[in-house]
Amino acid sequence: MTATTVGARSRRVRSVSSRAAEDIKEAAVGAAVNGAKPAPFENAEISAFLRRCSGELLQAKLPEKVGISGNAVAKDAAASLNELASELEGKGGPLRLEDLERHLNVLEQKLLAVLLTATPDLDLIAVRAEADREIAPYRRKMSGAQLEQLHKQYLHKRLLERYKLPRLSLFYM
Repeated sequence: MTATTVGARSRRVRSVSSRAAEDIKEAAVGAAVNGAKPAPFENAEISAFLRRCSGELLQAKLPEKVGISGNAVAKDAAASLNELASELEGKGGPLRLEDLERHLNVLEQKLLAVLLTATPDLDLIAVRAEADREIAPYRRKMSGAQLEQLHKQYLHKRLLERYKLPRLSLFYM
């Protein structure tokens, strides 16, 4: 091989690898590769999910405590979900799923805050003890932060199940 042939081959390899690197970088930040925009969900599909969640929130019987109304928070969240669904139904173009997911996360956090505040302490202690029993075999392999995060997730999941509340995230569609 001559030096010219080796140089040309080297430039082609660099060109291909730099294009591949750009594609990987674009994919990592969520940009469309080669101009194609994948549509993971249709607006109508998301709207139906939001309306279903709204209906479940309106039917839920949440705990009440002096000055704290779980049902009022659920009613507000349901109204918010219906507004989002109406916006989606009127919108024909692409959707910013990240913004919608953020909005859903805020609504779910509000519901969880009310559940944690209004649920009787003995019930929360019982769920925490249940989590301790479930986690016991893995306790030595986890850091304190991991254990605390797992307890928190377990508690949230059990509270949502107990009060028959939907998860407000596109991951649960």
